[in-house]
Amino acid sequence: MNLVKKIIENDILIVVLLVIMFFISGINKLFNFNGVVTGLKDKLNYNIPDYIYNLIIVIVILLEIIAPVLIVYYIATKKYRKLAYYSVISLVIFTILATFFYHFPDFSNYKKSLAFWSNISLLGGLLLLAKVI
Repeated sequence: MNLVKKIIENDILIVVLLVIMFFISGINKLFNFNGVVTGLKDKLNYNIPDYIYNLIIVIVILLEIIAPVLIVYYIATKKYRKLAYYSVISLVIFTILATFFYHFPDFSNYKKSLAFWSNISLLGGLLLLAKVI
C-alpha cells in the first residue's frame, strides 16, 4: 500500500503517464512521415496540395513532442504555467479531432470502438490536468 501511496503522490510520474503517448506518437510520426501523410490524405480525401498535408503533419509532430515536454517541465518546476496550460488545451483539441477523424466508434463492434473510448478517457484526464494547472 505504501508503494501505491508514493505513486499517487508523485505528480511528475502521473503526468508523464498521461502524456507520454503523445510524445511517443510524435516521434513515431517523425520517423514515418511519408506514411503518416499518406494516411491523412486517405482519411481526409480532399483535393488539396500535398504541402498542406505535409504542413498539417509537421504541426501535429511538433505539438505531440513539444506539448508533453512543456507540461512535464511545468509540473517539475512550476515554471511556464500558461505554456503548460495551453499545451494541455492543444492536446485536448487535437485528441478530439483525432478521435473524430481516426477513431469514430463502431458501436456494433466493441473491439473497433476501443480506440474511441480510450480517447474519451484520455480527454477526461487531460481536462482534469487543465483544471489543476
